[in-house]
Amino acid sequence: MEQKDDIKSQPMILISQSAFTATELTESQTTISQFTAETHQININKNQSKSSFNVFTTLKSVSTHKHSVQDPSCKTTKILQTQLIRLKDADPEYDVIKNLFAIKTKIHAIIKLQMPTKYENKHERYKISMAKRMAGPDKSVDKITHRMFHGTKRWTNCDLLMINESGNNDIIKMENNIPKFCQSGCGLCGILQQGNGKKEMLFAQQSVISLRYCNPGIKAKVMFVIDCVAITQPSGVFLASNEKAALPRYLIIFDDPNLRV
Repeated sequence: MEQKDDIKSQPMILISQSAFTATELTESQTTISQFTAETHQININKNQSKSSFNVFTTLKSVSTHKHSVQDPSCKTTKILQTQLIRLKDADPEYDVIKNLFAIKTKIHAIIKLQMPTKYENKHERYKISMAKRMAGPDKSVDKITHRMFHGTKRWTNCDLLMINESGNNDIIKMENNIPKFCQSGCGLCGILQQGNGKKEMLFAQQSVISLRYCNPGIKAKVMFVIDCVAITQPSGVFLASNEKAALPRYLIIFDDPNLRV
């Protein structure tokens, strides 16, 4: 009975006497902090009341629940290689880019691009830093982000594209769900993988200007829609010397409107 009285005499213990009528503590002078830390060492008697079991279960639950917060599945997945997503004709994004393109010709496909995370992050940080330089209270990155075009050349037998004279629904070559990029020398595949690749690049507000930089004499051409960062609205063309200032967002695959075959 002395041991029971000692437990009840601790000022912070709120467990009733009936909860541990048959429980023996290892130390007769166990404090409330010792009791909490060593609860798992208490041998609960079979005839102990249900309330004491609930107390033990609750303490165990509280001590283990915190580990679920560190679930590794919650981490953001990094994109290591450019992802190509073909838009459907009925997709609202498709119409937006088609209307922006504004060239009257056959469009084989509009591909939405998700560039590698390292390029995306560099571009976003650059936008934020440039927005802070703007005069006035409005520092929105949207005010300095301009959608422009970039025409480029591709290998005639580009490993990535599957286009024939009759047209083809499978525009992009894939191997194990991975785009089959050319190894080197192809402007299309180079930009898709690395953006402007630390080179100066020219971008135009109008697609007809960028059309001049596509392959001559080839029916199926390619053009990028690029997000360009500039504090002042570009007039006609924009030369970007900083790789962070431009990021490809869409790829348009289309027939040359001036070529008749």
